[in-house]
Amino acid sequence: LLCPYSLSYKIPSPLPSSPLSALPFRSPLRQQPPTLSKAINMNLFRYHEQTQFHKTTSEMKEAISSIFSLLNKHGSGVLYFGVRPDGEVLGQDVEESTLRRVSQAIGNAIAPPIRPTITRKTSDDGRSYVEVRFSGDEAPYSSNGRFRIRVADEDLLMSAGEGCAKALGGGGESNTRGGKRGEK
Repeated sequence: LLCPYSLSYKIPSPLPSSPLSALPFRSPLRQQPPTLSKAINMNLFRYHEQTQFHKTTSEMKEAISSIFSLLNKHGSGVLYFGVRPDGEVLGQDVEESTLRRVSQAIGNAIAPPIRPTITRKTSDDGRSYVEVRFSGDEAPYSSNGRFRIRVADEDLLMSAGEGCAKALGGGGESNTRGGKRGEK
């Protein structure tokens, strides 16, 4: 059947009298799995609007923008450092001081303050990366007096009306396209 080191394999076909052979749909057992070369390049993560990837912690400014944008739209999210935008783990050096710097940068930049969970993770092949999980229910969140909201994979500036609506508990999500485009 499947050997993780083999380059190809065959799935035994069902016997002609098998009830599987009479099924009109394609059985998941008959689908070809990825080849070894594809399996090696498989990503650990998939993109979702509440998930953000950054190659290194040197992208902290963009990461902070993503965090408060996600908080303003969804109230929570996950951000990874040491992971390419397509979800492949690149890895980076992660020491206790790295985790502390990430925590301090987020704590000093976002208002009202949040308390994220920041964890060092290791991929199956030994590459280290940082996971930042965050949530908050005190929207709107800002950094340096700017309010942003997440739309697909962009962090857009919120209009004054959206910011006020969020502050008053009205959500302000009905006009997410009305904000000015901000730098990433």
